[in-house]
Amino acid sequence: MPQTNNHWCIDFGVWGDGSPILHHPVLAALIFLIWQPEYSTESKHRWMDILRFYPLYLGVRIENEEAVQDVLSKIFAQARQTTALSWNGGTYTFRFRECTADHSAEQKIWLNKGGSAHRRCTDCSTDFSDHVACWSYAQVTSAFQKTLVSMAQLWNRPDAKQQANGVGLKSRPQHLPTSEELNDPDTLAWAEAFIKGQDNLHNVKGHLCTLIARLENENELFSKEAFRQLSEDIIQRRAPSDYDGSHWRELAARYQEVIMPAFITPDHDLKERYRTLFHHWNEVTKFPFSFYFIFFCFFVVFLFVFFPFSFSFFLFLSCFLFFFLLF
Repeated sequence: MPQTNNHWCIDFGVWGDGSPILHHPVLAALIFLIWQPEYSTESKHRWMDILRFYPLYLGVRIENEEAVQDVLSKIFAQARQTTALSWNGGTYTFRFRECTADHSAEQKIWLNKGGSAHRRCTDCSTDFSDHVACWSYAQVTSAFQKTLVSMAQLWNRPDAKQQANGVGLKSRPQHLPTSEELNDPDTLAWAEAFIKGQDNLHNVKGHLCTLIARLENENELFSKEAFRQLSEDIIQRRAPSDYDGSHWRELAARYQEVIMPAFITPDHDLKERYRTLFHHWNEVTKFPFSFYFIFFCFFVVFLFVFFPFSFSFFLFLSCFLFFFLLF
């Protein structure tokens, strides 16, 4: 919904994942605003500060289907309720537009087949055991697309279980719209516009290693030797072939120190375009792996495990306010 008569519709999304911390399982959901260019009167760099991820849910729970479904069903139920605020002569409506996670958590969100299942893709029904079909653009694009609406409609069919099994779905997620809800024009419009986001965080390694490999071959643009020396000094690994996933994420987060100084091109505009690329890329990885977030998670788990709930909750709120002001 565009801006009309001092009315703004602000889109937001939710990202989730689980991780062990201090030998305790932690399930987290983070909330973020979605960049909307029609509202941007400042630079994109300023918007990057606005679009940071903030904790929405933190629980000492194992990341399994039961826990993920429980958390997401509550988030969907609350987030789908349109919230409007009036301020300074304008009205602001907040719309739940996107849900994303890492691959494993996303499979649990939509109750998709996971692991090495042939139809494990959460976005379509492509059969991973059919190598010909996987590399056929025509067959992939003609596969069943797992959107919010298509999955809800599929689970409303009399033969839903059989059809779902054929496209890689195990059972109906608690937060899918019902057939009665889809009959409401507003709910249907929301569901059709809803985005099942991609796993940007864990895709960093595959895409970034390809980009660095190409940059290292551009001798007039990028100094391979300078990059590798900086990598050895800062990342503690000289060659990208020695990186594991954590090193690639650290490289993405420390692009200003390792990648940008290796650019030798005199074309300032081109260099700035690369800087913008890495800046935006960094934003999808910075918060979950930043020192502040890790420290925050450690501290929260410590409080809830070793202190009475009332005292822990008080300290948790105090810490949350501190980090909110910090970021």
